[in-house]
Amino acid sequence: MNDMDLEIQSDDQLQTENVSIEYAVKFINEKSREILYVGYIEIGNFILKNFFDDDIELAFSRDPKKKESFNKLCQRKDLEVHPNRLAIMVKVASQERFFDNAKIDTKALTYTHKTFLVKLDNDDKKIKMLKKCIDKEWSTRKLEKEIEKLKLPKTMHGESFLRTTQKYITTLDNTLKSINPESLDFDEQKLSKMSLSKLRNLETRIETLKTKSEEISKLKELSEKSNEILEEIKKIIEEKKAMPSPKKGRPPKS
Repeated sequence: MNDMDLEIQSDDQLQTENVSIEYAVKFINEKSREILYVGYIEIGNFILKNFFDDDIELAFSRDPKKKESFNKLCQRKDLEVHPNRLAIMVKVASQERFFDNAKIDTKALTYTHKTFLVKLDNDDKKIKMLKKCIDKEWSTRKLEKEIEKLKLPKTMHGESFLRTTQKYITTLDNTLKSINPESLDFDEQKLSKMSLSKLRNLETRIETLKTKSEEISKLKELSEKSNEILEEIKKIIEEKKAMPSPKKGRPPKS
């Protein structure tokens, strides 16, 4: 066996090793997610049964007084799951009951798909969206975009669309004016002097603030959507500029 044969064998061995590692990473990640999602479903079903009496509508209700016992559970400091994530688990579990009643198999969907679907009411629109997602094998990103489109106002032209964009501009402008990260500068000594109850209350507020700030990713989507609209507007403007202007006055007699 010459040096060339050794070199080729070494390359083949390296390629095989890389393929095995790629497969291993994919397998481990998928199984890890499966275990997590099974746990999420079990937790959601447990809460739905023991805190909401298996009432789907109650679990989806936005009423802050919907279940005092559930609120007390969320306030426990030794609870290792954040209340926001816990609420999503309950909604996903409730949604699964809704799909089961509608005799729809959701095994083709990931848990992430299902967390996006909870943004929609449990009605025919959700079922239609679900079937499209399964039939067309949408990614989670595609599903999220389609859901956002469905939630947009039906009229997206003329004055109504202008009002919508102005509303967004005003809201963002007011929000940016009110944000001052420096106001969150803290003194360790002052924190150490706070009582345990105040510290826990502050911890809850900071966790909520962190969660809300992480949702700022929606602004990136808004920016991308704005780019799409701007490109379309510019294209239409150029097309209109290239068209001859209609002559004013009365049309010529035939």
